[in-house]
Amino acid sequence: MSVVGGHNDFTGLANLREKAKLDQLAAAKEVGQQFEAYFLKQMISSMRAATDSMKSELWESSSIDSYQEMFDAELSVELSKAGQLGLTDWIVTSLKDPGAGIVGSKNRALNAYFSAHQGALRVSGDDRG
Repeated sequence: MSVVGGHNDFTGLANLREKAKLDQLAAAKEVGQQFEAYFLKQMISSMRAATDSMKSELWESSSIDSYQEMFDAELSVELSKAGQLGLTDWIVTSLKDPGAGIVGSKNRALNAYFSAHQGALRVSGDDRG
């Protein structure tokens, strides 16, 4: 359950500060989810803005715009709870062990690259001799 209802929920932010004193990792996970939700909201808003020129005038109204903003905000929160983007995990990992998130990401990327190209490297090595 989220302690903070939104970025302007000052009581929730104070509660989160108290929660961080007791359990920093749980608070970091919540902050990570909020940051991920905000990031996703900005991304969805940018995508909507990019398609404004294609919007039909039949559906043009301030109430529809308000509904879309509320829907985008709720969608971004639910997507961040699903954890598919990975920003929350990266933030928590970085707080547990600074530098581990970067090193882990680098190692995963290198391992994926080498495992994908390992067969190609053996074939080219066999051709030489």
